[in-house]
Amino acid sequence: MEKRKLGKDSSPVSAHELQQELMQKAGLSKAKLERMHRVLSGYVERRDMPGLVALVSRSDNVHIETLGTVAFDNASPMRRDTIFRIASLTKLVTAVAAMILVEDCRLRLDDSIEPWLPELANRRVLRSISSELDDTVPASRLITVRDLLTYRMGFGSIMAPPGTYPIQSLIREYRIGGDEPMLPSKAPSMDEWLRNLGSLSLLAQPGERWMSRERRCARIPDCASVGEFSWQIHA
Repeated sequence: MEKRKLGKDSSPVSAHELQQELMQKAGLSKAKLERMHRVLSGYVERRDMPGLVALVSRSDNVHIETLGTVAFDNASPMRRDTIFRIASLTKLVTAVAAMILVEDCRLRLDDSIEPWLPELANRRVLRSISSELDDTVPASRLITVRDLLTYRMGFGSIMAPPGTYPIQSLIREYRIGGDEPMLPSKAPSMDEWLRNLGSLSLLAQPGERWMSRERRCARIPDCASVGEFSWQIHA
């Protein structure tokens, strides 16, 4: 190991020690970095998530942590360049993919989504947000691609405390959304999520109102392009 003399007593220090000293001079605390490592390691050890990458940077000094594996069922170690699910930012990617298909005349904004998402066919709608689960009316029309892209499909986040409305218990039970972001280890697959969503009534008529969604799938651009956009994106 390379050693250099540093400090008033000219005592030799290792390259690692030199890096730590330089990081502290740049404002990165060794103690706090070690604390961060312990906290992040806990998420992996408890199996809250399979692995993670963390980065702290100040000036020209960068500290990177890589912990765990890429998936619970994949023992490949997490790396600095591992590709991640990026949550809500995938909504933008999916929307751009859909609009490219619209420009290519392979998809129309006012097309029904049912050929690609049959789980969301034949919708029923709660008479009101506070209605019991069996108090429904037929959807006034089909859900369209435009409805998905503009968050007006008739289903979304309920901005109310847990237990305020009857539908909230099933949304949580079916892992469609809920009261807080879901850990990757507890999230259903895209197909299961769609099946669960299709088993519930809508909260509003299609096109009637804007509602934020925790997740939206990219199956439409994937299917409409015959696999050209072969993504498995949850957003």
